[in-house]
Amino acid sequence: MPPTVQFSSDGNKIHIGPCFPFINILRPGYDMRPLFTGNPPLYSDPADPVTWAAATAYAAGTVVLSLATKTGYAYRAKSIAGTGTSAAVTEPTWPTVIGGTVTDNPGANQIVWENVGPSWKWLASAPAFTNQQIRTTDGNIRIALNAGTVGTVEPTWSTVFGAVDNDNGVLWQNLGPTLASGAVTGDIVFDVTATMIEADADQYTGPLRKDVTKEVAKITGTLRQLDLSVVALSIPNAAYGSGTEVAFPSGVQSFQEIGFGGNLLVITPCVCVVSPRPNIPNSYFRGWFNKCAPSGNGSWPFSLKKYADFKVDWEGMIEPSFPAGYQIGRLVRN
Repeated sequence: MPPTVQFSSDGNKIHIGPCFPFINILRPGYDMRPLFTGNPPLYSDPADPVTWAAATAYAAGTVVLSLATKTGYAYRAKSIAGTGTSAAVTEPTWPTVIGGTVTDNPGANQIVWENVGPSWKWLASAPAFTNQQIRTTDGNIRIALNAGTVGTVEPTWSTVFGAVDNDNGVLWQNLGPTLASGAVTGDIVFDVTATMIEADADQYTGPLRKDVTKEVAKITGTLRQLDLSVVALSIPNAAYGSGTEVAFPSGVQSFQEIGFGGNLLVITPCVCVVSPRPNIPNSYFRGWFNKCAPSGNGSWPFSLKKYADFKVDWEGMIEPSFPAGYQIGRLVRN
């Protein structure tokens, strides 16, 4: 059984249970949450969006794409009435603001679709957005470094960690696969700090209001790990590689390595920490950052121990396309 994790904010512990950090999951769309099952938990990507079709019944929660307009966004059935059937002929006018909604086939059997953000499925000739994430068929997550329109044919993706592929001018960086980290030693702390400024007036003895001027959100802890692919995602300037060195003795020629030094693009994955709730199957306390960067220094003591401990320090970053209040991350209990 892994050691306990103590999510904390301002020093107050809010949950205690076994800890399972997941590094580099698909960033959840707006009004969506990471999917886990079992104990220890297993992560699943959301189902791929399906193509909107006329006169079709959809269940609440179904996610669709538009092939007619190709907005680049995914739309989830937020609510349905009656049979929840789409319009007989014409697609709705899809909103291009995240969180925006549109009613499809208004009336007794209508569907309310909600824009949950950029699609996580590559679609030919569709718009791409800066910081959009997709999962490609090789199992890797890729993030768009700029906006544009993708090509008519899906690229031959590089499998090299951190590599950048050019897709009709859209640059996709390979963040690698989703990784479950090693065992936790001690606590994992989910910390959010806000810096505020007060607005005062001469005729009042106290502040009229307080405005947030800066937010710092961090996930910190110590992991026990020998897999360097996990360690690499916790170092700002890491270059990960693996292969075979024929000069090594037979039986030990496979290797992993981390290189560092030089001007590299900093990897910014979505990191999620999950803690199953006792005696309630598939119920979890989870916290995640939509996008974060490792902010700590790497330190690996060489010793007689058969394992390696290393400190992780991920700092949350703003995802500006999300509505205010959801731009850095979330804590969810179900």
